[in-house]
Amino acid sequence: EGRGRFPGQSKYNVQVGGTPTYDNTDATTSGTSDAHDHSEAHNNKVLMDLGLKEDGSGSSDGWQQYDDTPENAWVSVFGTSRSAEHKGITDCTTCTDEWLPLFGNETIASKFQDGHYVYTVVAGGGSGKDVFPPVLYAADVENAVDFNNVIEP
Repeated sequence: EGRGRFPGQSKYNVQVGGTPTYDNTDATTSGTSDAHDHSEAHNNKVLMDLGLKEDGSGSSDGWQQYDDTPENAWVSVFGTSRSAEHKGITDCTTCTDEWLPLFGNETIASKFQDGHYVYTVVAGGGSGKDVFPPVLYAADVENAVDFNNVIEP
């Protein structure tokens, strides 16, 4: 659709998950600069969770256990987070309408006892030559450092 979007996004320049919320809809020169900053901040939190970037204390261990508290706010892929057990995950009741058809209308359960699939979308932004795409990160909360994937159109 148009420039493309991922499940849970209304447009390519809208985030899914992540804190704080941000707005990448302004395609002016200054708006595009702000959009890059917003998306970079969101992306950095994701990279900290995946153990690819140091956090403020110099650690790069990442989100290695289901009961760790992630840096980024993640969204449950299939709608329920089991939030009593998993920190930093929100439910997405409308996402199942988009995710389920992609998996033959079957939810996919993690193969791990404490696992659960989550995702976040770093919003795209800009216009013309300065446009940049959204990026989807998916992970299993059993150990997001070892069980993750990234998709960028």
